[in-house]
Amino acid sequence: MFDTDIFLSTNKSGAKCPKTIALLTADIERKLMFGNSIEKLAVFNEVTQSSITMLEDLPNIGDIMWWLSDVFTMGVQYGGRTKMCTSLMDDTWYNATADK
Repeated sequence: MFDTDIFLSTNKSGAKCPKTIALLTADIERKLMFGNSIEKLAVFNEVTQSSITMLEDLPNIGDIMWWLSDVFTMGVQYGGRTKMCTSLMDDTWYNATADK
């Protein structure tokens, strides 16, 4: 039910917002699960604005994905849905990271 509420709320900004969130999280999860060491570190560091250099310092992928879902959830719950969705739907973040 909670995920449905977040979906419905982000959908108020247009169908592209929840779709972009789904695409972003799927892309990040794919890179973390199946990417090589360089890809895993690069996507983690970019998403979290960290600078770890050793793969063994990378947190559990499940923990990372929970954190990422919290980012989007808090964007909705704390009144930032419109700004968050506008930012996501202008394609700059996804296009900047999609090929890394």
